[in-house]
Amino acid sequence: VLAALPDVRGAVLEHSWWGQTYRVGEARHTGTLVGTQPGFADLRSRRVRPGGRFLSRRDVDEQRRVCYLGSTAARALFGDAEPVGREVEIVGSPFLVVGVAPEEIQISNYNGDERNKVYIPGSTYRALTGGRNPSYIVVGLIDDKRVESASRAILGALGSRRGFDPTDEAALDIQDYIEMQDMIGAILGGNRALTAIVGILGFLVAALGVANATWVRVEEKRREIGLAMALGARRMHVMAPPLAEACVVALGGGVIGLAVAGGVFGAAAGLDIPIEARAYLGTPLVSMGLGAGIVVMLAVAGAISGWVPARRAARVDPIIVLREE
Repeated sequence: VLAALPDVRGAVLEHSWWGQTYRVGEARHTGTLVGTQPGFADLRSRRVRPGGRFLSRRDVDEQRRVCYLGSTAARALFGDAEPVGREVEIVGSPFLVVGVAPEEIQISNYNGDERNKVYIPGSTYRALTGGRNPSYIVVGLIDDKRVESASRAILGALGSRRGFDPTDEAALDIQDYIEMQDMIGAILGGNRALTAIVGILGFLVAALGVANATWVRVEEKRREIGLAMALGARRMHVMAPPLAEACVVALGGGVIGLAVAGGVFGAAAGLDIPIEARAYLGTPLVSMGLGAGIVVMLAVAGAISGWVPARRAARVDPIIVLREE
């Protein structure tokens, strides 16, 4: 019914039984048993290691006792051995492993860690457990921008079929993972924006520091500058040393900062951080191209910061300076 709706690209039933214990010889593992259909792999992005497969239509039609293992369940039951082609005891019955999920990162779920789950054909699940009512209906949309219209259509179709009011929001719980993905993206975007703001503020503070240091150096050399001007030095000759000093300070600071950042990022990359946390935070890396660009920007900022003190030095009146001395 749902798969025929205009905005829906696919819909499958999912039966879930929590806390099931699977056995392979002496090995034991507890996780969620899932009964579903072949389209589940596409809708939930279930990938398969080379040499295996997900559940097929024939598996469902013939109520085959075959299973697809999450990566954690496969590792707990078989260790480093290849699970495909071997058997797992599920609810007291042997099941042939036809596929295994690759190692993956999971930062959200709706009914438990996907890596701990074992998937079997929905028809086999119902015959084995006697369960008839699905735990979830997994729906995929053609256009993720049409969530609201698709939700209304789903509520209308199920309401007319099951006899509840489609406008009753409490009748059916719809979990919108597109909205959750957008929320996670917004959080990460906010973190990046905050980092950019901090970086810009640090850049401005560094430029002001260079300007202040150059200004102090010019004040310290007023006598030398006055003598040079009295002896006929041109303005450019007087401006060049402060400008060059500002550029060297900014450039040197940028190079040192890039080296320190590389060391800190290298140490951070070696920390034992859970892969789920890395999925949110990322692995810190130093981009040499971006780093070189920032160093050049610092040099330009140093030149701009040193321009005002350099101009002041060039405008020194040698007579006033020598009189003060």
